Amino acid sequence: MSEDKLEAFLRSPSFRLWNPLYDVARIVDSVDFQDGVLFATLKNGLKFCLPPDKEVNHFVDLSFKYSDPSRLGVIKDLKTFQSFLTLMHEQFIEDIYECSELKQNDVVVDLGAHMGGYAVKAAKAVGDEGRVIAVEPEPGNLSFLRRNIELNKLKNVTVVPKGVWSKKGYIKLYLSKQSLGHSIFPPDIHERFTGNCVEIEVDTLDNILGELKVKSIDFIKMDIECSEIEALKGMEETLKSGAKLAIGAYHPINGRPSHEILVPLLEQRGYNIRMTGNDLAYSTIIFAEKKRL
Repeated sequence: MSEDKLEAFLRSPSFRLWNPLYDVARIVDSVDFQDGVLFATLKNGLKFCLPPDKEVNHFVDLSFKYSDPSRLGVIKDLKTFQSFLTLMHEQFIEDIYECSELKQNDVVVDLGAHMGGYAVKAAKAVGDEGRVIAVEPEPGNLSFLRRNIELNKLKNVTVVPKGVWSKKGYIKLYLSKQSLGHSIFPPDIHERFTGNCVEIEVDTLDNILGELKVKSIDFIKMDIECSEIEALKGMEETLKSGAKLAIGAYHPINGRPSHEILVPLLEQRGYNIRMTGNDLAYSTIIFAEKKRL
């Protein structure tokens, strides 16, 4: 969609009626700012703190510009907190990884835990006897992941400060202007690259779970910015346990959306596949479940 067509769409009466910002406004109870950091409490009682993004997405900018201010409530000043708005919409409005399907006592792995949007929600869903293993390599995200776990007084979340990969080692992580976009893959894939990198420790999921002495997994959520295929290579033993998977599968790999590569790999390993979302909206999610014999 061209810039002119996008702006015309966002100015239209139909968009002003269903602007996704209104949905987020309905679930946020209060916001506060401390040293530039956003502290928000949702109407369901969960709490989150996130920093502003270094760049505001054009769609978000225009969504605020052409919104009805009277319907934005306490989020009216959050234009620079795109990661927070995205997490709230994905996790609490659309439930894109179907966290609502988790059961009490489930053991969940969150690969690409970011600042904890999914991990916090999942930890509440599985209860005190359940467990969430949150894997996140980027130092800034890690700091806020830990803060959000503490804010919500969660005792059932284990944080693993690593990236998940096909083998153990160290690798360069390219940093994005938006905290949701850091990637192990080179910056030509990511136009929002800041020019900075950090070295991170990576390991296979099989190794990570072995070190934690976790033998059974119920659900794996994975959204790791183009690294999903390499990560699958390092979880062969884990997949044998029959864990269900939800995978962000819209990332470009050699000009192809990653689901075109991931689906055959999962089918070869005995999984039935269901997909939701679409590539144009960067929302394609693969749901995979072991075929029953």
